Amino acid sequence: MSGIEPPTTGKVLLHTNYGVLDIELFCKETPATCRNFVQLCLEGYYDNTIFHRLVPGFIIQGGDPTGKGNGGESIYGRPFENEFHSRLKFNRRGLLGMASLNENENTSQFFFTLGETSELTKKNTLFGRIVGDSIYNLLRMSEIELEGERPVYPPIIQKVEVLDHPFDDIQVRELKKEPTINEKSTSENKRKTMAKKNKNLLSFGEEEMIVAKDVKMKSLHDSIKNDPKIRPETSIDLNHTKKDIKAINTEIHPSPPQRNVDNIPTGNDNLSKQNDDQKLKIGKATEEKEEDEQNQINETSQKKVECLLHNIPNRESCQDSFGEKIEETDEGWLAHKLKFDKSLGYKDARDDPSELVVIDPRKKAEEILGKKKLKK
Repeated sequence: MSGIEPPTTGKVLLHTNYGVLDIELFCKETPATCRNFVQLCLEGYYDNTIFHRLVPGFIIQGGDPTGKGNGGESIYGRPFENEFHSRLKFNRRGLLGMASLNENENTSQFFFTLGETSELTKKNTLFGRIVGDSIYNLLRMSEIELEGERPVYPPIIQKVEVLDHPFDDIQVRELKKEPTINEKSTSENKRKTMAKKNKNLLSFGEEEMIVAKDVKMKSLHDSIKNDPKIRPETSIDLNHTKKDIKAINTEIHPSPPQRNVDNIPTGNDNLSKQNDDQKLKIGKATEEKEEDEQNQINETSQKKVECLLHNIPNRESCQDSFGEKIEETDEGWLAHKLKFDKSLGYKDARDDPSELVVIDPRKKAEEILGKKKLKK
């Protein structure tokens, strides 16, 4: 489609809170419309304005400084007529056109198409297009929440930057901008807060400034100083008060009388002597009992014979099986002898070394196997 459209001769950047919109203008085909748009951009007419209308899949509209949709003025001081060209058609998204209440009544409002809007061809002036990846910023703006056709949180044109235009004779005016909706709301809030202010308090305005001179702030002590109900200050003698406190304490808590130790009665003398005799008898009995217990312990310890090897009293393994006690030598446990009871027919092999027999386990196994084969 860009091959069918004529070449552009102007370039403008719209900086929004959704990103930049890169716009090219058909200044040769629509000179009156493009001059109006470029001069309003240079004068800052569109700065901090909103897109007040959104129809999904159709258009998103802005350019009204009041934000209501029925405001805006042209640089000509009156509405101007539409401009059409045979090669400019509303056949895709991202095209820039002029919005008007009636035919040939263009002021400052404009719109961007969000799809094919062929019904607007020959009815509204097409004077620009969005180029490059900035078209995606326009699509993001078209997905916001709506109440009817009005955005709940409308996109904002923060500023406009004109990069190129063919109108060298443009004279930028100093305009008194109409306040936007946001500015109106903030000013109304300020008025309400100012109306609620208490004029009795200190103000920092130019006309309401009150300068306090030679004013001494009174404290609570100063206010009650001359009060007749309050007792005046008196000097206090500390020594006198300490004596009075001691006298009062002695009256309230008198000290108990001291007792004479010599006058304490001792009771019945005969009863005390009897108690002493009983104590002596009990002491002797306990001493005799302790001596008997000690003697018994000594006797049992003498009877018990401790093993020098294991330190265990009366251990049978440390006694000879014939009742003989093992001789205590310094040769150690290797010197112990193995003895057998001769009455049971056991012989000590060390008495006759010739009777010792050495058995070869392999030969013994062969003999046993041979005997088993013979039995079979």
